[in-house]
Amino acid sequence: MAFWDTLQNTVKAEIDLKMEQGYDVEEFQKAFAKAGEDEGALRAVYENLAKAERQRNYPYLEPNEFEEIIRDHRFPEDTVLTNQETLYEKLYGGWLGRCIGCSLGKPLERDPFVCGDAKYPGWLHIKKYFEGANAYPIDFFMPEKSTYSQECERAIAHPLGIRSTRERIQFSEADDDTRYTLLGMLLMEQSGYDFTTLQVAKLWADTVPARQICTAEGQAYINYCLAFPSVTEPTEQEFAKKSKEIRCLDNPYREWVGARIRVDGYSMCAPNMPMAAVRMAYADASFTHEKNGVYSAMYAAALVSLAFTAKDVVSLIETAKSVVPKKSRLYEAITFGAEVAAEKYDDFCEVAAKIWERYGKYNSFHAICNDCLLTAALIHSKGDFERGITGVVLGGFDTDSNGATIGCILGIMNGANKIPAKWKNAIHDTLETKMAGITRIPISECAQRCLNAIRKYNAAAFGNEKSAQTI
Repeated sequence: MAFWDTLQNTVKAEIDLKMEQGYDVEEFQKAFAKAGEDEGALRAVYENLAKAERQRNYPYLEPNEFEEIIRDHRFPEDTVLTNQETLYEKLYGGWLGRCIGCSLGKPLERDPFVCGDAKYPGWLHIKKYFEGANAYPIDFFMPEKSTYSQECERAIAHPLGIRSTRERIQFSEADDDTRYTLLGMLLMEQSGYDFTTLQVAKLWADTVPARQICTAEGQAYINYCLAFPSVTEPTEQEFAKKSKEIRCLDNPYREWVGARIRVDGYSMCAPNMPMAAVRMAYADASFTHEKNGVYSAMYAAALVSLAFTAKDVVSLIETAKSVVPKKSRLYEAITFGAEVAAEKYDDFCEVAAKIWERYGKYNSFHAICNDCLLTAALIHSKGDFERGITGVVLGGFDTDSNGATIGCILGIMNGANKIPAKWKNAIHDTLETKMAGITRIPISECAQRCLNAIRKYNAAAFGNEKSAQTI
């Protein structure tokens, strides 16, 4: 059992997940209520959930196999970009954008901003906080203090993000949303485009302290270590036999947004190579997630890869979302987000309100509500970097993850030089990591290492000027 939660909460979350996936859980809800805190009874409820039957009128079809997922994709042929000067500018923009967007959302990643409450949805708490600090509309990082905190005492900056407030920020503070980006870059450096799910697991075991991760990632990490406790590493065949148990056992978070936050590091190494990016995302996400959690990662990977050549955010989304199964809940949510944003609201609050009204029932870290918000904020931004990051963070849910993802996409589209100086200057080209062997690293070095990886694994394209495609 994971160290950050109770068995009671885990079983409740698994029942909710099964209900969202279309299973009849009424008898399990009754058994759960009767079990109380009795661990034996709770474990029996959990194990019996495997017998739940799907409702006959469930309208969604959500496969787990890669070829079934990508069946309707409309990607252009993978063609690596080789104009190194422009490519570096976009890579640096992506890294800067991810770090800036994460820093903007990090102090807000707490209740009531992400989850809302009985009084207000999360986005409205965020709006009121910035208004109470005379800092609305949002145009810079979160103020450390606001008069709104007197009305809602929980409305304060997250202690783990206090160094990301506008009064204190000096660099991009350590966070899982940027730590995973570095891990993705390391995967590319070590294994190239064909890394496997087992290679992801091994890299985590060698690099990531267990207490720096939680929810789906943390539980899969625990399951992997329990499945293979020996110092002898498993083979691909041995891992494959236990892969479903590793990603599913005691893991009701496997459709949350965690897999999406991991894709940017390797997807930036696949510029205009969307199929390569989504294959990597599938291999990575399958360690910890399934169904919509995996689709979310693949969608984000496509957005990042295609952003290098995208002319506008609308066409970018239309192409990227084709990798998501059309009969899935995630495809429906992405479509809804795009439609709401297309209604031409000047104030993003109106967009956020509609999204919360429809998807506020989901856990605030679920892939469905967050990808809906991400899509809406991208379209509402019209490609403008500041408008995108401030809109998506205002929208609530997983504030730092959404800020990081949209920041990367719009940073790539705009390039580093077009990101406003006030945002770049605040983080001083520095990323704090708290990873083994890396305390801090220049953000520009990350961009250069991605460029080096692209050249390494596409050496023929870079060596043949006649076949080189420029941006």
